[in-house]
Amino acid sequence: MTFPTRIFLDTTVVNFIIDYSEIIFDGVDFDENLSNRIIDDLSAIMQIFQYANRNAIEVVVSKTTFSEVRATKDRAKRERLESYCTELSQYFQYIVEDNFSPTPFELRYTEEYLNERGFSKLPDLNDRRLI
Repeated sequence: MTFPTRIFLDTTVVNFIIDYSEIIFDGVDFDENLSNRIIDDLSAIMQIFQYANRNAIEVVVSKTTFSEVRATKDRAKRERLESYCTELSQYFQYIVEDNFSPTPFELRYTEEYLNERGFSKLPDLNDRRLI
């Protein structure tokens, strides 16, 4: 089995990280008022970061995630989200020291290829692009 070496965080995960960083990274107990869905999501995110901390994993945000973060209406939250995304992006660029942005042709070809293999069933275009 091949394990990932790079994980792209979508906007929802970035929001969880900003809202619940003490739980995810510091082991603070779950608030008893959290729904089971949020607890399940946080548990999954915690496992991903535990794996990433023990392995050579690059945690990255895409340009799509940046665009969605910039659309956050709450100014204070948007600034926290942008700060975190910028930090991840700068670290990633430092590691690779190159621009891995695909050309528009590569994006279109890859999207068509994945859609033919069932990815078109994902309802959100940005989620498909992230993958």
